[in-house]
Amino acid sequence: MSTRITILIAGAAAIGAAVIGGGIANASAQDDQFLQMLSQDGIDVTNAADVIKGAHELCDSLAEGATPGQITQDLVGTGKFNQTDANNILQASVTSYCSNQQSKLGT
Repeated sequence: MSTRITILIAGAAAIGAAVIGGGIANASAQDDQFLQMLSQDGIDVTNAADVIKGAHELCDSLAEGATPGQITQDLVGTGKFNQTDANNILQASVTSYCSNQQSKLGT
């Protein structure tokens, strides 16, 4: 399995395991933005640290060549998200942590 795919799966799994619930102490402005975007999209978080880590891993996957479709498919594949939620998670991740990858989203 390639490193890119391993990171992609790890990011999807981390986010999938940490949705539904609370916040994080000592969050950065980027973290706050990310968590707020998820909240606005109706995605609750139980373990913000894991979700934030997963978001960074999704950004790494994009930088290493994964397509947005591969990423959202893996998020949906966790069984925790529908396609809309997966798209929103990816958008929030890119907006907050890797805006240099924005063109890959077609937005």
